[in-house]
Amino acid sequence: MKNFKYLGIVFVFSFIFLVIANPVKADLASTKALYLARIDDKQAAVQAQIDRISGLSYINATAKTQLTNNFNSYNTNYLVSLEKQINASSTEDQVIDLINSDWQLPYMVLVKSMFSYANANVVAGNIQTAYQLINDTKTFVDSYTTDVKYNVALSENNKKFALKLNFIKGAYAQKGKPIDGVCGTADKHIYTYVDTTWGGFSQCSVGNPSNTSFPAAGATANWTCPGINGGTTASCSSSRNTCGNAITELGEDCDDGNITNGTAGDTCYNDCTKRYLDAGDTTSLDNALANLDDYESAVADSLDANLSGMDTLLVNIYNVYSQAITENEKLVLMTGYEQSLEAFYTNTQSVNSNIVTEVVNILAL
Repeated sequence: MKNFKYLGIVFVFSFIFLVIANPVKADLASTKALYLARIDDKQAAVQAQIDRISGLSYINATAKTQLTNNFNSYNTNYLVSLEKQINASSTEDQVIDLINSDWQLPYMVLVKSMFSYANANVVAGNIQTAYQLINDTKTFVDSYTTDVKYNVALSENNKKFALKLNFIKGAYAQKGKPIDGVCGTADKHIYTYVDTTWGGFSQCSVGNPSNTSFPAAGATANWTCPGINGGTTASCSSSRNTCGNAITELGEDCDDGNITNGTAGDTCYNDCTKRYLDAGDTTSLDNALANLDDYESAVADSLDANLSGMDTLLVNIYNVYSQAITENEKLVLMTGYEQSLEAFYTNTQSVNSNIVTEVVNILAL
């Protein structure tokens, strides 16, 4: 009887232990699942930031690789490590202690780095646009000046070769053999608006042209070259451009399609020839070009200076993550770098405005 009572007591205590122990195991499992899910979310956020880095079109590849490496390092050294520790935990308290560690702060530093890189990308884009504007303006000036000092691009000499036909056809004609008519070098040739004669081009190489009228501006002239001694007849044509149709065609220097005849701000005369910017006093042109050079590289807030400063700043931003200081100190550093970026943005906006002013001055000459 006593043994029976003893067994009953053991059974009751075993039952109570199972009832208490199972919920503990269930709570630990659910706690792990909850926080592991948070780590998964953070890893997804890290990958999203890495994807954003690849889209920064004005940041060089080295800088982008550096920041990408920082995010990957954070994933490996913090998230993956934390994931392993949570899985190995045997109590809820261990899991909670791990989650309450400072694994979030390094990510905040990296996010600030990402924001700074994104802002730097905007500033770098503004600088790139300004460089391009200066380059396009100098190319424009080169196209509308004759003095070699304005040359900023290589010039190409176009040579024309005239095809000379032999006179063997004359010998055949004397023998009475049929010779087919052949169009001359004027066939399919496009004359310029200012041309008024066939020039050095022949209408027929064999036979006499049926129509010798030169094509009118914007029109096409057609003629035939009959064969000799019963030879076949060749059909030929030539056309002439129209000045004033806003299309720069063969033989035209320009064609702006307006009636303004090469006055200030207009670089094309009504005969589709250029009005050169250095045809008269070049003081204004020279001053504007000198100012563009200064804004590009000479003055303290030039494009070159801003670009160099931006490169240094990006290196500093990248290095913050690995510095041997507290995470809060890193966040303070990042705030200072953000302010520096704002200064770069203001500087480049100012110099870009000055560049646009000089370009407008050149276009108004």
